Amino acid sequence: MIIRILTRSVRGPAKPRQIFAATVLGSMVAFVPSYTDQAFFAIGLVALLFGSGANIPLASAVWFPARLLALAVMPFSFSTGKFLIDGPAHDLIAWFVNAPVFALFGFQYFALTGGIPVAIAFGGIMGALTLWLVRVTRKKLNQYAEGESGWKKVLASPYARGLNWIFGGDWKKPEPVSITRAMFRPLLGVAFLAVVYLVIQFAPGPWLKPVLADQLAEWNGATVDLEDVEVNLARGRLTLVGLEMADDKDLDRNLFSAGRLEADFSTGDFLRGRWSIDRAVAHDSHQGTLRETRGVRVEEPEQEESDSTGGVPTVGDGKTLDDYLEEARVWEERLEQVKEWLEKIAGSDEEGEPESTRERMEREIAELGWGLVASHELREDAPALFIAEFAIEGMESENVEGDPIDVEIRNFSTDPSLVAVSPSVSVRSRSGRIQFDVGLGSSSSSGQADGTTSGLNFVWNEIATEKLLDELKASERPIVENGAIDLKLLGEWGGGKVGELAMPLLVTIREANWRLGGDDAFHLQAVSFPLELSGSLASPSIDFDAEHFRQTVIEAGRAELSGRLQSAAKSEFDELLNKGEDALGVELGTEVKDSAKGILDSILGDN
Repeated sequence: MIIRILTRSVRGPAKPRQIFAATVLGSMVAFVPSYTDQAFFAIGLVALLFGSGANIPLASAVWFPARLLALAVMPFSFSTGKFLIDGPAHDLIAWFVNAPVFALFGFQYFALTGGIPVAIAFGGIMGALTLWLVRVTRKKLNQYAEGESGWKKVLASPYARGLNWIFGGDWKKPEPVSITRAMFRPLLGVAFLAVVYLVIQFAPGPWLKPVLADQLAEWNGATVDLEDVEVNLARGRLTLVGLEMADDKDLDRNLFSAGRLEADFSTGDFLRGRWSIDRAVAHDSHQGTLRETRGVRVEEPEQEESDSTGGVPTVGDGKTLDDYLEEARVWEERLEQVKEWLEKIAGSDEEGEPESTRERMEREIAELGWGLVASHELREDAPALFIAEFAIEGMESENVEGDPIDVEIRNFSTDPSLVAVSPSVSVRSRSGRIQFDVGLGSSSSSGQADGTTSGLNFVWNEIATEKLLDELKASERPIVENGAIDLKLLGEWGGGKVGELAMPLLVTIREANWRLGGDDAFHLQAVSFPLELSGSLASPSIDFDAEHFRQTVIEAGRAELSGRLQSAAKSEFDELLNKGEDALGVELGTEVKDSAKGILDSILGDN
């Protein structure tokens, strides 16, 4: 009995209401531009199909021609949606776009909103045609007794056989009202939504994994792999398992990988079509690991003609990385990658003249297609994605072996101008050798009003001299051997623009052996000198004052030599006093020795 009711409820009778419900809703499902980006709208339509008692086979039959039509008239649907959103229906659509649950449907997409009236019109025509066929067939069948030759001839016609398959025989005559089925049909829609919820809760991987991987790849610029995705809607937690993000500068390695990445999000904001993540933490993370399969760039970078300074004017006798480094291209790619990520986090303003609305539309249509261009102005003053805190704990990096790195990114969003607090990045190695603090206050709507510094503070201590000097275009015998190098870069962004340098890099070489114009090396405790950096972080102009460097080394050598002479003189004086005591055969008093040493200190200078 239950199976029979279920079967007949799914098929639905051949009544006008069920026929039009099936053709209109089936057509609307077909006119959804993207079942990935507008999945919740499609799910809602299917739930309505089940709950309204519409004939599912008829809706399926209408879907195919409606889908072909939807693809053919997509530009028209886009234009219709733009007219509605920018015109008479603006306030109503804006309410839907920001209302809980309805915000998930994607009414901000022009093609989706504009396709709804076109789909209803097409579905209405198909419904009227189906109803006419049903009535004509019924009228012909009523002329014959069941089983007669005329009856069989009508049933043998192609359209009658199709109707018989769609309606399961219920099209032959109006079906009497069934209260049981009338009550049971809405439960089908509820049951369908329950199944969707259970799939999201317990088996999100098959459908959510490719969606997230594609979106992350678009942001990363290269392949992103995921082993699995876990979702807990009750707790508001999203977990990515086996995350690997290919390095678009070296596709055989991962820019970043994590065993698990857990994010706690607000379900309330999710129902409003936004991702608001309180805290995300990456565990078992690595940088620079080899990939099992080579990654693929999402889009090959365009080759642009530019000078070696990246179009940045030099300062004084400024040189570029190419003038100093053997593997300058490798360093430029690394710095360019850092700059790109900082700009993504900061949401820095684009250069050049602002785009007109028409130019923006044409660009987005070319990049995304008709179906994925949206009206961003409909959203209330809140970004689509906001991450209050993103932490990477103990990341292993091939560039800093044996020294795990902690990374913390705060206030990251897809639109920093809509956030009251500014984004920032902090990187710390567990040993304390590396510190990297970046303030991106200038890119938010509040500027630096929230106290965030717009600039960077970079410290990298105890770099082995040989490791760094191997990268330099130096002579066969370097002037500095052994020891360690400390780097410190502190200042604000040039012109307040993220990635533009206008600050000195302080270089300190400690406990090193120096060879300056001779074969004998001499040891210096510390030599510090600045390198003036300007221009783009990816390819900065470097201004080095050779005369200042020479004087610094001379002063350090002079101080070192003076210290050695004083130490030697005092040692010789102590030995002289001891010999004097032996020669005189008497022991000099403490006061006499201290007085004599005081006279020597006043001459040499007390260290």
